[in-house]
Amino acid sequence: MARYFVDFGGRRLVPREDIETTKRLIVEAAQAGGDFVRFASASGDVDALIMPGTRILIESMPDEEEPVAGASTIETAFPAVDDFDEFGI
Repeated sequence: MARYFVDFGGRRLVPREDIETTKRLIVEAAQAGGDFVRFASASGDVDALIMPGTRILIESMPDEEEPVAGASTIETAFPAVDDFDEFGI
């Protein structure tokens, strides 16, 4: 099972509905020329105005109970910071 987040306007929100219903609501709002879609956030519900041209990213993350493929700890799931040294230092 995965958790889904909807990112737009620099904010990460949690869909109130299942992801397929959320996608449908976003598309319907854009096709109607603009409408509000309700999302949950850390500070409560947020009504987001979705308009044609609104850039939206839907992100899925595995639940915390699910291990990352091939990783036994969080340290092995992500590369070390030193791997990103672009200056060769």
